[in-house]
Amino acid sequence: MSVSTRHLQRAFQSNGDSVASAVQAARARTAADYLDDRQTPKISLTALATLCGFSSSHGLRAAFKRVYGDLPSRYPASA
Repeated sequence: MSVSTRHLQRAFQSNGDSVASAVQAARARTAADYLDDRQTPKISLTALATLCGFSSSHGLRAAFKRVYGDLPSRYPASA
């Protein structure tokens, strides 16, 4: 992006956000897209977390709950 890390942090901070939370939200949206796609095979929550860039299923659950207000295991039913 040709900007410094600090400049990027300030840009996010001015919107009341952080780079880390934006990345977590993007990863949660990727997981939701995967869960929404009826063509893809079912995989474990741990495998989905790894596929979406989370270090654990706990991180996926926390980010998913923050973005969608529900757990990924219940997401298709609430969508």
